[in-house]
Amino acid sequence: MPVKAEAPLVMDDPFERSLDGLAQDLPEIAEKREFILRGGQELIDEWQIKPEFFDDKSRVVFFAALAERNDRLNESEDRSGKSYKEKEFIADAVTMLAAPHSERMDELRKVIYSADLFDESTIERAYDKYTNKQITAELQKALDEGMLDDIRKRMGVNKDNEDPFELRVLNIGQRSTMYGMRPDPPSGFLSLPEDHPNLRQYKETTKDYEMYSAGIKHNTEDFLAATGKHSVPVAWVTKGGGETHLNLPLPTAEKLLYGDEVLLGNDEFVARDFADEAQATLEHEYAHTQGGLAVDGVSFGIMAEECRAELMAGNKMGYQDAKGLLGIDIPALTGAQPLRYMESHEKGGDAAEFYTLFAGKMGIQRTLEFALTVPDGYLSDERPLQKRVNRYLGGINGLEERLYDANPAWVDERIESWAEGNYKRQSVGQWLALRKNMNGLGFVTDKMRDALTRKRTEHNWKPY
Repeated sequence: MPVKAEAPLVMDDPFERSLDGLAQDLPEIAEKREFILRGGQELIDEWQIKPEFFDDKSRVVFFAALAERNDRLNESEDRSGKSYKEKEFIADAVTMLAAPHSERMDELRKVIYSADLFDESTIERAYDKYTNKQITAELQKALDEGMLDDIRKRMGVNKDNEDPFELRVLNIGQRSTMYGMRPDPPSGFLSLPEDHPNLRQYKETTKDYEMYSAGIKHNTEDFLAATGKHSVPVAWVTKGGGETHLNLPLPTAEKLLYGDEVLLGNDEFVARDFADEAQATLEHEYAHTQGGLAVDGVSFGIMAEECRAELMAGNKMGYQDAKGLLGIDIPALTGAQPLRYMESHEKGGDAAEFYTLFAGKMGIQRTLEFALTVPDGYLSDERPLQKRVNRYLGGINGLEERLYDANPAWVDERIESWAEGNYKRQSVGQWLALRKNMNGLGFVTDKMRDALTRKRTEHNWKPY
């Protein structure tokens, strides 16, 4: 009797399987599959990447781009300084992307962060020590009674789909968190007699504020020393161990709860601005607790994530560079509409879908570079790899230049059309100057300015 041949052994490789799944949405992956697999396996081996890494589609998009670059570099005969810089870039990017899912995680994290890494239990004890349970409970009650209703509605969040998070008010804060709380001197301050009731009230209130401020400062110094943080934001979100915390310094929480009292030292309208700013801060950080477009922290996708949080919170705060890039420049350069995507999706969208759609519009390399480009406020010596990667890529303007080079004639036609429709607007020149000087959006801004100048010359039109 003939012996039945055994079926060939099929290797169930997580990288290969995830790549084939991605290729169904991105033909570019199928076209470059051989090179990506070849370049990727070397990175997997060197960084000891765990199979779980490939469960996330966003990570696979970024890793595929890095694998292609690695294969291209290996096949190149170029041994110049440019080649060395590219190798360094690939190593830095893979380190940031793979660290949470690597057998070498502890080693890699020490490279990513310049500060000493503190034990998680030590950090948690510091958070517990400075948590103000009374104010936390009061603010949680306010949240439950509707303080976040507006943003929940904008995000499409309800009790059934809200991601769980825990509120935490801490007895800490820095000067930036206490703006508006120091009393303003009364009118005619310098000429008032010592026994004037307004002057006496001002001095008493100032004394109370200074005692409050000194206590907060002392707590903050201890907290920073215990956690390794360099500063205290006006609010922030921490994630770890399957839990999400929305953290607020005491001054921010008090503005939200007792704005009419703690901001009394200001003009009524100024006080209202400070209270509104605190509400905008709360909503922005709440958005970070619900889904998100950043992948494994802030190394990949933080530009889109901060823009999403701003959009969901009503665009009341900062990150003008992120909003300018995603709202104007990327649509002009690629035709993609990231803000429309965020507005039309629950919680502002899903990271895997978002970056896959992006890659379909502008390719996996530019999508990788977009995900690695950070808002200016994130460039810090605390994260040397992130800073070095952004310097290598040229920041926002470097990304924009490479996007332009992919189809310059098409982009020029779109910008010319914009200039034709806007050359009579008096304020457009000031707006362009603001974009470039304050928001760092130089490449597309220069193209727009040049097109505007040409149109005004063609039509013999001059602003007043």
